[in-house]
Amino acid sequence: MSMSEGFKSLRVYQMAYDGAMEIFSVSKLFPKEETYALTDQVRRSSRSVCACIAEAYRKRLYPKHFVSKLTDADGECAETMVHLSFARDCGYLPLGDYTSLSLRYDEVGRMLGSMISNPEKFIPKSKKMPFKMHKVFKQSPAALCRWLLPLFLLLLFTQNLNAWGFWAHQRINRIAVFLLPPEMITFYKNNIDFITEHAVDPDKRRYASPDEAPRHYIDLDHYCTLPCNEVPQRWDSAVAKFSEDTLKAYGIVPWHLQFMMYRLTKAFQLRDKMQILRLSADIGHYIGDANVPLHTTENYNGQLTNQHGIHGFWESRVPELFGEDYDYFIGKAEFERKPMERIWKTVYESHAALDTVFGLEKTLSETFESDKKFAFEQRGQTTVKTYSKEYSEAYSKQMDGMVERRMRTAMKMVADLWFTCWVNAGSPDLNKLQDVPYSQEELQQIAEEEKLWKEKGKPMYGHQHPESGVE
Repeated sequence: MSMSEGFKSLRVYQMAYDGAMEIFSVSKLFPKEETYALTDQVRRSSRSVCACIAEAYRKRLYPKHFVSKLTDADGECAETMVHLSFARDCGYLPLGDYTSLSLRYDEVGRMLGSMISNPEKFIPKSKKMPFKMHKVFKQSPAALCRWLLPLFLLLLFTQNLNAWGFWAHQRINRIAVFLLPPEMITFYKNNIDFITEHAVDPDKRRYASPDEAPRHYIDLDHYCTLPCNEVPQRWDSAVAKFSEDTLKAYGIVPWHLQFMMYRLTKAFQLRDKMQILRLSADIGHYIGDANVPLHTTENYNGQLTNQHGIHGFWESRVPELFGEDYDYFIGKAEFERKPMERIWKTVYESHAALDTVFGLEKTLSETFESDKKFAFEQRGQTTVKTYSKEYSEAYSKQMDGMVERRMRTAMKMVADLWFTCWVNAGSPDLNKLQDVPYSQEELQQIAEEEKLWKEKGKPMYGHQHPESGVE
């Protein structure tokens, strides 16, 4: 395959190219006075996406250059989306054409983001030692140590950071960014690494604070069976009926999400950049949890039905194995007029799926021998027992895409609620935010949470379940 055929075979290139041709066609109807303005701009930026992808592919032997050109392509993609918004609002582009093109470039942006985050998948293996390592190995033992020790420490540090089981939360936050409207997407994409990395902060805090644990779940079956009209949707009414201690004992995720929306709206009003980013990342996590059926039951890890480990199996092992093939073509963020009802509807939908989650796994388990159901894998420096790929695939197929559907629902809900908070705050200009630094107390708290999570000297507070279905 030639180099030119190589980049033309990339799905992201094909989507961008088709988008550029569609823009060329619809822009023929733009008014004459826009010939050297909007018409020229949107055609140029849409074509530049393709050109940058092709150039990046040519430079893929050099990772930094590869990522740099992909970043340029991502920037051109965002610029194209802005021009399309102007064309729509100026009355040049019918709503149907705008929606089709907008969804296309959302997907192009998502795929570019994935390539930027995972460049190693596109870099061909070379038969030659990279970075002239053959010269390194000719040096003295002392010189070798100076070269290899920092590399070893870097690898060790990286392994500690990428804790197993965080993949789904980070993917939900990352994809949600690409669903935002043009007025928000530039700010969020510029900070997408923060939004992605800090999607797991609430789980880290569970090792430090007992108050954090109940924010992740609600044991709905402690109170009622569906349709579950017995549980008030407002916090004050629920406290009056059950007491605050009881609510915290069995989880408060739907009420906590309402409080988090209030806080994010306030952060937008204050134009506090760090609080906007941190609260956005946290909200993404709690929404992700609310979409997991096993976060809505007292039998959260199958401990009451002899299905120990099913929690991590469903929410971590399955998406980590098959999530790269999920369909993330979801749509645009929409303003939510009744967020409280939306949150509770999500919890009820998750809870309604429990019979399927438990029933299918129980039936499947009876058809697999233990040596086929489980496998041993190396995680860092530890060998762990986990669910085999064969068993995980069989479970995923029997659920008929449930995990994918819940992840897609979570992604859309995250984007919708971020957007809703921004609108409710008066739609502030996100290019004019204030960099309010953390206080010394906040920095100490963050450092302590990180320390306790890394050490894991004691179990996390609240529901206990091993990550990724590891036994």
